[in-house]
Amino acid sequence: MTVVSSLSIALSSLRTSQAAIETTSHNIANAGTEGYTRQRVDRRAGFPRQTVYGPMGSGVDVQGISRSRDSYLDARVRTTASTANSFGIRTEFGQRVEDGLGEPDNGVTASLGRLWDSFTTLSGKPGDASMGTAVLSNLNDLAGRVNQARNEFDNLGTNALQRLQAELDTANGAMDQIASLNKIAPTGLPPDLADQRDNAIDQLSKSLGATATMYPDGKVRVSVNGMTVVDGDFVSKLSLDPLNPGQVVHPAGPITVGGTAGGLQAVLTSDLPGYRAKLDNFVTSLVSAINTQHQLNKTPAGVNGAPLLADDGKAMTVLIANPSALAVSDAAGGAQNGNGANAMALLRRTVDPNARDLVTYVGGTVANLNRSSTNAQNLADTATQQRLAVTGVNLDEEMANLIADQKAYAAAARIITTVDSLLDTLIHM
Repeated sequence: MTVVSSLSIALSSLRTSQAAIETTSHNIANAGTEGYTRQRVDRRAGFPRQTVYGPMGSGVDVQGISRSRDSYLDARVRTTASTANSFGIRTEFGQRVEDGLGEPDNGVTASLGRLWDSFTTLSGKPGDASMGTAVLSNLNDLAGRVNQARNEFDNLGTNALQRLQAELDTANGAMDQIASLNKIAPTGLPPDLADQRDNAIDQLSKSLGATATMYPDGKVRVSVNGMTVVDGDFVSKLSLDPLNPGQVVHPAGPITVGGTAGGLQAVLTSDLPGYRAKLDNFVTSLVSAINTQHQLNKTPAGVNGAPLLADDGKAMTVLIANPSALAVSDAAGGAQNGNGANAMALLRRTVDPNARDLVTYVGGTVANLNRSSTNAQNLADTATQQRLAVTGVNLDEEMANLIADQKAYAAAARIITTVDSLLDTLIHM
């Protein structure tokens, strides 16, 4: 029995070494596969057999193929990725808002400067029609700058809404994938399919800020902000509320999401409305200041000036097209002393600070978002690298394992050769 048992032990070693070599080969083949988790053969000593000498070893058994995974690192990667993606998308749209304002050279402040300068020039030559034409041209330029910024804000809102819808569509697809894998889980989810499941969860964490809870039977439950989106093979898909732009809806009701979708949600419901409100407040004060002063001035006909600008919250328009309708004097009776035009130029003292406040608000907000985005991305990169140190394939380590398993296989084969020689000797005695 001792000789036969040696054959059995050697055979178990051969099979285990072969499984280890195949697993190492699989690791090496997938060293560059995104989302692949390094696999390893879990071994244990065989159940001891009883002999006249007492319990003796029976070889080695393969418990299974497991993945090098750490649930704590997974959770950290997903949390930091969610935050980084949220701040990243908000920073992107904030920078596009800055581009839309065109400051400092092509924005409202530069246009205001040219307008005030043209009023100053007109005050020196109140009867010069060409100077009046220059004022009207600068007024139209200012209105165009404001309207261009508003149009850019509207375009950004449309783009954010489209991207949010696309993000939800992709996320819903990932939910379906997880649910389909949950159907397999109770019968044993192979490591490569477990990678697909975890990659889908990673995607949902980046997209929605999702978290995952693993059940003992291998199934996973995925939640977003405390609301379940995947439980077993049941999926609760998310959608957009058509009446409330940016509002994401779970079958149980409205939901606040994280990740990229959460960043887009913040852009639509908070960031863009904040930028737009600041711009609209500036425009309201600008129109009021210019119209009020112009109506205090006198035209060449000796009457008070009419409003110069109109704004309906969507577009600013210039109401006067003829330079002769400009009120540039402060004296009745048609005397053109230019004092009215000078008073218009002096509006820069009250209007320009409001313009700078708009630019400072946008610039400061975007700068803060950018700093938060950079910090969050650094944390996410660090967490990803820490997880890769556990899950990634190290080719040097795999080669070392391959050599060790190759030697173990050769040693087991040598045992069989030795036992075969012993049996042959025994038979021919």
